[in-house]
Amino acid sequence: MLDYFFIIFSFIVTIGSGLWVMGGTSTTSPPMVEIQSTEGTFLYPLSENRDISVKGPAGITQIRIEKGEAFAVDSPGPQRIIMQMGKIHKKNEWIASLPNKVFVRIVSGPQSDIDAGIF
Repeated sequence: MLDYFFIIFSFIVTIGSGLWVMGGTSTTSPPMVEIQSTEGTFLYPLSENRDISVKGPAGITQIRIEKGEAFAVDSPGPQRIIMQMGKIHKKNEWIASLPNKVFVRIVSGPQSDIDAGIF
């Protein structure tokens, strides 16, 4: 009888730990647009429409946040691949301009030092 208790208890602890590590018990932060360039890293709310000019070694990349999506409007890259990558709106989606060294991705609020995604 005591064996069944320990089996059930172990099962509950395992499931609870998994939910805690994966963030099942924490509150989620609103999605943010993180833009990295040679000038630094900047965060913008995905919920607020705006146009952002990002300077890079090749020129200026224009990023637009509109209707809960982020996308490139203009880029100095020769093939303009960042514009062809389309719109992003889900966590960890990204677009990038390699010639201009601009990286844009969706994150959940301000980044912390611990990321469960690396485990």
